[in-house]
Amino acid sequence: MAGVRVVALSRRAPVRRASSRRADRPLRRGRGAGRGGRRRAGALVLLSAAVLSSCGDGRTRVVVRTALDSDTRDRIEAAFEEANPLIDVRFSNRGDDLTLAELREDGEVDFDVWWGGAPESMEVLAREGRLAGWSPWAESPFVFAFDRDRVSLVNAPTEWIDLLHHGWADDVLVPDPDESASGASFVLGALAQAARTDGDAYYGFDWLERVDGQVVRYAPDGDEAIRGVVLGEASLAVVPLVDFQAAVEGDEETTLHHRRPTSRGAAWSSGVGLVEAEGVVAEAAASFVAFVTSTTGLEALENGWEEPDATRGEDAKMMADSLSVWMMRWREDVRGRGL
Repeated sequence: MAGVRVVALSRRAPVRRASSRRADRPLRRGRGAGRGGRRRAGALVLLSAAVLSSCGDGRTRVVVRTALDSDTRDRIEAAFEEANPLIDVRFSNRGDDLTLAELREDGEVDFDVWWGGAPESMEVLAREGRLAGWSPWAESPFVFAFDRDRVSLVNAPTEWIDLLHHGWADDVLVPDPDESASGASFVLGALAQAARTDGDAYYGFDWLERVDGQVVRYAPDGDEAIRGVVLGEASLAVVPLVDFQAAVEGDEETTLHHRRPTSRGAAWSSGVGLVEAEGVVAEAAASFVAFVTSTTGLEALENGWEEPDATRGEDAKMMADSLSVWMMRWREDVRGRGL
């Protein structure tokens, strides 16, 4: 596992917070949780696993669980296998909720790497011993998306404080924090930044309440928020850059435009985690983690994902500690109560 930036390797620490972005449920420790509980004893089982994980051409097979889009998967697969010809990457495309549920259960899972999940969820699972470790993978900064036919470049916001101008009241779409990973990242990232810079999340809640006053609707995800701008439901959408680039890709006549705030703000952050820490397949899986978190791996994407800020690992720890409390307070004190 040399060269892999593993942030959390703690085992079986008690966890009282939820890990899912969509439901505040405590993780169950269960019997045999963690690496030891996931690997059945016996030489026959180990031999069978070794045979199943090898390809007919002699390459080691690594199964990567992810909910990322096919374009991102294909770009990484091609670049990684070119750099690592003895490893065959196969993707298991499932949503984060299903992945979390499988990792919570006792017994083995059918994948070796979880790629693209919420960092705070990975932090909690690593504390439980259900992941051998994890690392921040990438982030996509939130940008202001608008239609140039309705919002001129002169009037478009350039800074986060501009979003609070009365001219944008009830005219902004944001991904729903209760329904989308990016929306949850928007809320939790703002709170973590406030807690880190001010020592308390209070100012983060205050800012989110003011943003809520500008929101006409929380969209199911970034794609729907952008669609709302296209249909004229709102003049502005706050979405991850990766969603915006996907929306305009290949459309040379689009009038959609985006502007990135000049100051650092929340970003849609993602991580990558190892299920096992030892063995031939685990070593190959660690090579995949090292590649996707490297500059070379990120440059292979060119679709709105960027190298994560150095603070994301610490932010994930704060989010893991406060996730259920923060999200409950946002629902009760912020949503629909904007100033």
